[in-house]
Amino acid sequence: DWGLKNFTRVWPNLNTIMYSGTGIAMYRDQIEALLGRKVNFVGLYMSTEGPMGWDLADFNGGQTGRYSLDFSDIVYSFRRIGEEQVIGVGDLREGDEVEIFLSLPNGLLHYKVGDCLKIVSTQPLLVEVLGRVGCGINVSAEKMQLRELGQAVQEVSHLTKSEVNHYFVFPGRDAKGIPSYEWILFSKDPKEVDAQTWNLELDRALCRINGD
Repeated sequence: DWGLKNFTRVWPNLNTIMYSGTGIAMYRDQIEALLGRKVNFVGLYMSTEGPMGWDLADFNGGQTGRYSLDFSDIVYSFRRIGEEQVIGVGDLREGDEVEIFLSLPNGLLHYKVGDCLKIVSTQPLLVEVLGRVGCGINVSAEKMQLRELGQAVQEVSHLTKSEVNHYFVFPGRDAKGIPSYEWILFSKDPKEVDAQTWNLELDRALCRINGD
């Protein structure tokens, strides 16, 4: 309405954008185009007790969605998925998928957050949030964990050498009217994502990951 090329005149001093609860990678280019310049993006992984992790390019090699845990106010412990033993930070291994527990330094509160993390590296310690532990969807009596859906997407991305940055899964029906999953896939280069190939390989990956 104002005939502006971008928002530089609207927000001339905006240099840093903080975000939480969403992936920013798929929106970064569009936001910078609207602002008319490069800005810093700082992701925050947080809880009621305080910040749990920071998505800082200087620590994660510029890979968004990888958090460096904040040890200033919170004490962490973990449990590998499928195991019972609670472990500390020093016991983590690269590639581990873990539940995360936290407590305050005074130990008054200690509880399971409910998030499932993947340990991307231990030196430095970087984590990705895979989803919620024990949280799943049920379509046509097929029970899937959200982390299993994420694992399937990662496997097919690697197999097809095509990057999917985000996805939605929801109940739908196939061409014959049979209840099924429907997917919406987000990619920086949609031409690289062949729908028929992904349809077939996602189904195969889900069958391998989840026997239901």
